[in-house]
Amino acid sequence: MTIRLLTAFVSISLLQGERGNPLCWENGLDYESCCGEGAHNALGNPVCWDSIRTFESCCLPAAYDPSCWQEARQSLRTQTLVPSLQDHQLLREDISVAHFCCKPGRFSGEACWGSKFVHDTDGGSELNISQRYVECCFPRLQHSLASGEVPAWMSAQIEKNLQPWRQHGTFRTEDLDAFEASVEAAGYGKSFCRFRISSSGVEHCSFTGKHIILLETVRDALQVLRLLVPKPG
Repeated sequence: MTIRLLTAFVSISLLQGERGNPLCWENGLDYESCCGEGAHNALGNPVCWDSIRTFESCCLPAAYDPSCWQEARQSLRTQTLVPSLQDHQLLREDISVAHFCCKPGRFSGEACWGSKFVHDTDGGSELNISQRYVECCFPRLQHSLASGEVPAWMSAQIEKNLQPWRQHGTFRTEDLDAFEASVEAAGYGKSFCRFRISSSGVEHCSFTGKHIILLETVRDALQVLRLLVPKPG
């Protein structure tokens, strides 16, 4: 399923940042002087950028939820994991709150978004992903899903990956079941990992071997898409 197909399920009532990320425009900075065409290079005005503000995070179209950082700031002020964070300077600007709260990890996730983490379907362990984290920290992905805009490089890569399988036509569930059973019977089960996405979670094989980090990354990416694009059934 490509991003174009996923857009059919997306409904977003957020601020569509066609003129960039509103969190960036503080301390005298604005979209025109930082991102506008003219005297600047392809990555905008370098005077505007620092370790948090970048061309990618400030200038590209995205879908922003203004309530995210008010909610996260309140959570940081009341959390008890690290009391010193309650009055930390990062709370002064929304973009600093976003930079901290959107770093993947258990500590920042719980401090900003609470402890309602998604559970992995394999063993039920908690992942460092929550519903609110996904809703707030992937604005560019949400914009792509809502608008149907797919980067050319992504469309080309998806087509390249699928091309060898075109001759087989559409795979049915029973076809995949049969293939999975055949590789297991032949002793090659660990060479393949099947992922299944549903409204209840992402089912997958047991992660073993040298590719665990890659498989965990795929699982987490699918969890993000599942939470942004609710699937029926």
